[in-house]
Amino acid sequence: MFPYSTRCLLLAGICVFLAVGVSDCHAAGDRILPDFEWTDLTRTSHQLGKELESNQAIVFAFSGIGCPLVNLYAPRLESLWKEFANQGVGFYWVNSNSQDTAEELLEETGKFGITFPAVKDENNRMADLLGAQRTTEVFVVDKDRVIRYQGRIDTQYGIGWQKDQAQETFLVDALKAVIAGQPVRIEKTEAPGCII
Repeated sequence: MFPYSTRCLLLAGICVFLAVGVSDCHAAGDRILPDFEWTDLTRTSHQLGKELESNQAIVFAFSGIGCPLVNLYAPRLESLWKEFANQGVGFYWVNSNSQDTAEELLEETGKFGITFPAVKDENNRMADLLGAQRTTEVFVVDKDRVIRYQGRIDTQYGIGWQKDQAQETFLVDALKAVIAGQPVRIEKTEAPGCII
């Protein structure tokens, strides 16, 4: 596999090397997010650019009250946050469902022991920016505000089925690659779950 900057050059066909350097050259089709802001349930304000000054990556995990797959994956996400927090990865539990209230979201995070920040995404602003369509969909955003992975967490659970363990660990693989400064092997998958 080519290094990220080389892949950028090959896929895009051209990359203009200005004073900003190679890190600002991205592959054709890469999605660079605007430097948007959000507020979590504790009323703490966050800005993507500032979050990425102190983190290698940010994970946005979309949830929905009562979604069976969210219920199954909530403990996994809490475990992954604890595993990757000291490696410079921030996690956010995001609910964009118009029918779910902030109070219900707070109750849900308590029920599942979610200790990383939860966000009630009013008017689907974050979901629209990221392109989220289903609960359990996760996004890995790197220091350049590029979405490096979008999709399912892993292959342990699906609609109407589950396995003893996951054969593919897409989110973990993406995080390890971003932290190591490597290309993400699989950049996008279909995420199971309820429609946002």
